[in-house]
Amino acid sequence: MRRDVRGLTIIELLITLAILLLVLAVFYSFYFYSIKSIDKANNQREVQQNVLLAKEDLERKIRFADCLIILKENPDVPGEEGCEGFTSSQELYATGTGVLMHTMQDETPKELLGAVARDTKFNLEFKKNSSRILSFTIKGDYKGEKFELSSDIALLNISDIQEEETGAKGAAIRYAFKD
Repeated sequence: MRRDVRGLTIIELLITLAILLLVLAVFYSFYFYSIKSIDKANNQREVQQNVLLAKEDLERKIRFADCLIILKENPDVPGEEGCEGFTSSQELYATGTGVLMHTMQDETPKELLGAVARDTKFNLEFKKNSSRILSFTIKGDYKGEKFELSSDIALLNISDIQEEETGAKGAAIRYAFKD
């Protein structure tokens, strides 16, 4: 009796299909894992970059200030007190919604970083480290990824940093320059 062996049996087709589905399931798992990993890494990079930009901008703005006051709370009115004898004072603070603001006297507050860091929520904390050294911490949160950066800055034109409340950590700073 002769058998025709030119085709595939149903069992062979089922085994091939099962192996193919197993391989596809493994590749899909790796694909899903890599997509989530890349997304998480991008979010972490974004928050780190935004916090670093904020730190550099803050340092650039206050390094040569002639007067600096650490405020316990965010200012209600720009330049309302302190830095007497200076024509224009400025403030840096984070709003309750986490936006970094820069305010100049007699002007409306502006976002420090603008659209660059629109989705990052910031928190600022200032502390007097010595008579001329300001310690500050910037915390950022972007889509659940958090990053914190602490730094000290030597203020070159100030003999003594003023504090609203001695020894307390502040949420904002007011500073001014001589004309």
